[in-house]
Amino acid sequence: MHTGRTGHPADYRTSHHPVGPSPVRARGRILTREGLQDLVLPRELGTEEIGQTIRDFADAAENAVTAGFGGVGLHGANGYLIHQFPSTNANPRTDE
Repeated sequence: MHTGRTGHPADYRTSHHPVGPSPVRARGRILTREGLQDLVLPRELGTEEIGQTIRDFADAAENAVTAGFGGVGLHGANGYLIHQFPSTNANPRTDE
């Protein structure tokens, strides 16, 4: 699961910033370790980063199978990163 544009820097233990398919801020607020926060403008993923993210999901699935799990599910709904790509309100991109 990757929250994409609905993540918040207050919940990251690094200097990372939320990313998404496009720089479109999600509406709403999120409860973080620092309290209720407005969602922030995400950084648009580049095409190479999108490819790497796909490979990361595949690697995670392969690791789960190697560890003995009988199956892998990808959460592609409820506004998470996978769901954001086909969503017209989160992704007005016209590139590949």
